[in-house]
Amino acid sequence: MDLIIFDLDNTLIKTDYPELDPIRRSLRNENNLPVLRDFLGKCGNLTRIPEKTLKNLNEKCSLAVFSGAPRCYVNYMLSHYYPNIEFSAVICYEDVGRMYKPSPCGIIKAMKNCGTTSPEKVIYIGDDYRDRIAAASAGCRYMHWNWYKTENEINCKLNTLEQLYPK
Repeated sequence: MDLIIFDLDNTLIKTDYPELDPIRRSLRNENNLPVLRDFLGKCGNLTRIPEKTLKNLNEKCSLAVFSGAPRCYVNYMLSHYYPNIEFSAVICYEDVGRMYKPSPCGIIKAMKNCGTTSPEKVIYIGDDYRDRIAAASAGCRYMHWNWYKTENEINCKLNTLEQLYPK
């Protein structure tokens, strides 16, 4: 693998809070960031793929994010939860126009921004059928991520991620 592209919501970070949806949509306007900060402060530490796992992967390949959420939201979440990770590309709602998932447009843009031309060397990790269809349409591999499993199953998935590039 040359590139791993992650979906953000419910993949990198477990964000399955119904009250977060309107906040996320409202963040097309950066003036609403205090609402997001307040919400996250009340929720505490959100469950997420550990930064250590991403650092280990980033030593061996490029990492990118493709999310249908607004850039303001995505950038805040990444800087808040992954301050020490360098993502080679971050593709958001504003970057794909009306080409939302399941369109492969965001995956293709991430590949292009990372200088990757071989989709067979790319894996897209997402949490729903639109992510799977987007990956298949782009010609890359897909890994389904689901936070609604037992702790042992989540640890197994994290271990699988780390084993993509054994030390």
